[in-house]
Amino acid sequence: MSAQDSKDTGHPIGLRISLVSVGVCFVAFSVWRIIFRGLLETPSFDVDHFDAGAGDGGLLLQIGLGFFTFVLAVSWLIFGIGDMRFALILAGLAPVLLFVTTRGLQRFAPGYTDKAFESLGSLHLKGRLLAESDIRASLGEPLMHRSRRGGQHWMYSYMPSCGFGWDKKHVFFDEAGRVTQIYTMSEP
Repeated sequence: MSAQDSKDTGHPIGLRISLVSVGVCFVAFSVWRIIFRGLLETPSFDVDHFDAGAGDGGLLLQIGLGFFTFVLAVSWLIFGIGDMRFALILAGLAPVLLFVTTRGLQRFAPGYTDKAFESLGSLHLKGRLLAESDIRASLGEPLMHRSRRGGQHWMYSYMPSCGFGWDKKHVFFDEAGRVTQIYTMSEP
């Protein structure tokens, strides 16, 4: 469709160009973040977002692009510009990609289940002495672990830096390998 055709039908060509360019940028940036700041990121205690549990500046950019993509797609639908399927796909894709990036990439250790973790936490609170072997038997190997003064710190979950929020599954041991704390911390 030429610029002249757009003037004849009353459909602003700028809206179409805006939607296509912002939409393509949003999808490309989201896929890049999912792959390189999500799937390929190695779980570690030494990440900037460990204490805060929140994402990085790229998340703000992605949310902004996603919002504008959604608004432009809805505008496209309201004004009846071009192929409605394209606008519907982008309007539906924006929230899905944001969800996958921000919450859908949280990882858990192989063998981990919420039921087993909660059961161990309950046993610990009731006063049962739990050892490393009990934790491994129920949850498998941790996703990350580190030595700390007085024992070990194991984690059974990890949220890549592209995400927002983190349900941290902590297990702390003393020097003898006995559980001192087991809990979930949901952030932010």
